[in-house]
Amino acid sequence: MKTTVLITGFGPFPGRGDKAAITDNPSARLVETLARDNPSAAFNLHARLLPTAWHDAGAVLQRALDEIRPDIVICFGVAARSDRIRLERVARNRVDPAHKDACGHKYRTGTVLPGAAATYPSALPLPAIHAALARAGVPCEASEDAGTYLCNYIFYQLLHHRAQAGSPAIAGFVHIPLPRDGGRLDAEGLAAAGRVIIAASVRHLPCPGS
Repeated sequence: MKTTVLITGFGPFPGRGDKAAITDNPSARLVETLARDNPSAAFNLHARLLPTAWHDAGAVLQRALDEIRPDIVICFGVAARSDRIRLERVARNRVDPAHKDACGHKYRTGTVLPGAAATYPSALPLPAIHAALARAGVPCEASEDAGTYLCNYIFYQLLHHRAQAGSPAIAGFVHIPLPRDGGRLDAEGLAAAGRVIIAASVRHLPCPGS
């Protein structure tokens, strides 16, 4: 049976505080490109776009998890101030209730799930991914803080689901920078980096019964 991989990106970002709006979200373009151009016969790749809305983003992710039942989930989001791939290490049970989503709504509390675990560690093979990206010449770094907006929200929702359901085996969140034309991480470079991340994750999927 083939490995099943789910990748997600976000839709348009409305902007908030000192962060500008992103009407054409690079994370959406990335996952669409990866799904369209997937050359691998080793795994099935599914892509979903998550709305930048508190309730809807979690609902779309949960439907995808229930319908696809993936072995691996990699969620992508944009870190506009970064110039490199950021491998997020920790999902935190926190939200800034002052942040409005694309619909203008604020989250109801300061936690993703009241009463749930304070943190979850990423379930991606981060050292292997970091090493593979470095070998490919892709600027990357580990990150201890996925923020207090929808990126961390989805990261936490994903890992809470994993903790409760016992799957997917591999799951986590990766921030990408805004693509810079002519740079190492232009749109084409980001797609190449995405393929490296997926391939490294597939290689580290535990064998059944192991």
